[in-house]
Amino acid sequence: WDLEFHRTVWAATGNSYLEKTLNSLVTVLFSHQALAYMTAHNSLHWPLRHHRDLLDVILGKSDMSPEAAIMKHLSHRYANPERYSSLAHTKISLT
Repeated sequence: WDLEFHRTVWAATGNSYLEKTLNSLVTVLFSHQALAYMTAHNSLHWPLRHHRDLLDVILGKSDMSPEAAIMKHLSHRYANPERYSSLAHTKISLT
């Protein structure tokens, strides 16, 4: 479901280059996380809850900026993901 959520968002961008590029990276982006998750957790609801902020932003049901929502999502798995983005010098609120 995690991968399907992401693929749906990628397709919704209307950017076929972005969608193709991200789909080509699926193995790199998701396989190690899926294996680690399956061995460490037994609740399928954990990754679904972490998509709520993203979905609310997409649906226009949140005051959070898209940038803040994606950084919050990435911060669940990676330390300081904003340092690799165009937001590297921008202070954003993850709440």
